[in-house]
Amino acid sequence: MISVLLLLPSASFAQSEAPRLYARLTMLKATEGKEREFENFVRESIKPLQDLRRQSGELVLWIFFKVHFAGQADAYNYVGVGYYPTWAKTDQEPLVDLLRQSNPNADVEEFTRRQSELRSVVGESIFSQLEAIEPNPPVPSRYVRIDYMKSKPGKQMDYLKIERNDWMPLHQRLITEAQSSGWGLWQVVFPGGSASRYDYVTSNRYTTYDQVLGADYEAMFKKLTPAKNVNDIFNRTTQSRDLVKSELWEVVEILN
Repeated sequence: MISVLLLLPSASFAQSEAPRLYARLTMLKATEGKEREFENFVRESIKPLQDLRRQSGELVLWIFFKVHFAGQADAYNYVGVGYYPTWAKTDQEPLVDLLRQSNPNADVEEFTRRQSELRSVVGESIFSQLEAIEPNPPVPSRYVRIDYMKSKPGKQMDYLKIERNDWMPLHQRLITEAQSSGWGLWQVVFPGGSASRYDYVTSNRYTTYDQVLGADYEAMFKKLTPAKNVNDIFNRTTQSRDLVKSELWEVVEILN
């Protein structure tokens, strides 16, 4: 088990009782051969600046993820995620401005040069939290599987109903039985429009890699709702949305 486990607090990523959260994702591509150097730069130079955002009330939480199974042909291999209490706060102050505030004598040019040397920004998106389930008490998460969904034309409400009425209780049971450490349903706010590849994502969180591989949805559905037809749930799900892609992220850094 790598040392990142020691960095995970007992606090959860989001609380279901809390007001709606907004997540701003920054997709990053590390320079080939400099991945470890980039992680160290984020740990030593970026994380303290994100902590300043949190101390000022602009930010609820910040997590830096590594994307598993991403090769050089993939667009990005790291994701920085800031969680905000309101939409307005997602319009964040540039990091260089925070650096100047924290240290008037900071070498801003060197900071900017190092960022450019170690990574490129591939894109950004903003999600709005619709639903969240957390264990009580909260459990640290090391991995999160992100499933990107595209609702079919005219089926948006059907998709949301299925997520809330069928899948959400299943994930609650997985969490109760310690097979998962959290679940969330998020709507894409930016970039939007009908041409977007996906309009919703679900996040499934886990404490161990075995949990990532271990969930048997069909068996859990039969256990949870034996009177329901499992195939009917799967069919209604595929009729309401397409699964565009899935990604497995691992926590590299998180604000304690």
